[in-house]
Amino acid sequence: MRQKSEVVQRLDQIQADLSKILKPLAFRRKGRTFSRETEPGLLQIIALQAGPFEIGPPLPKEAAHLRPDFYGKFTVNLGIFVQEIFERTNPGFAPRGVINDAHCGIRTRLGHITSHQDVWWSLMEQQEVLIDEIGSLLINVGVPFLDRFRSRDRVVEDWVAFNENELSITLVARLDVAMILLKRGDTVGAKKLFQDHLQIYLRKPSNANHGTYVRELAQKVGLGDLT
Repeated sequence: MRQKSEVVQRLDQIQADLSKILKPLAFRRKGRTFSRETEPGLLQIIALQAGPFEIGPPLPKEAAHLRPDFYGKFTVNLGIFVQEIFERTNPGFAPRGVINDAHCGIRTRLGHITSHQDVWWSLMEQQEVLIDEIGSLLINVGVPFLDRFRSRDRVVEDWVAFNENELSITLVARLDVAMILLKRGDTVGAKKLFQDHLQIYLRKPSNANHGTYVRELAQKVGLGDLT
């Protein structure tokens, strides 16, 4: 059996230590992903993502920005999987195997929530320091963010306003909410959100292709023509 690299072993240990923090909160671990279901078809996701393999010798300091090297580092992804939202971009399909952050329509990174920037932690840092920092961020910021949208009702009530007034994570929040309303049979509310989204994004001529997508999607989901 091939021996794990030091990088993988360190990430394994961080994962094990975070499990001790997240398990009492009912998160279950599969691979690098922690998840818990808060409603049928709605899961909260916390996932560890390792940087890619080494991509060659480091660039000179003055050119390092041209090719960021994340080898030996990791980040923490947050996601909320809602079946209806997933179906908007994956019609007719269901996720196979473990549902992870890549399946989530509502997704971001822990660093974006805490400091509005992409944060990668070095696996070479002292283990206790890493766990103290990331564990604290998850408990005080990450999990509360997930809990803010722990139900479809909360997504409907707050997802659009959150993106417009607090932190812009996605530009299609209205479409996300519309898919939930459609599942509930509220075609009037769903169509209004589609229409509002279309009017906002067609203000820029460069968004014409997106406008075509929205109109075609409205037809596919039974909302008819948009004006």
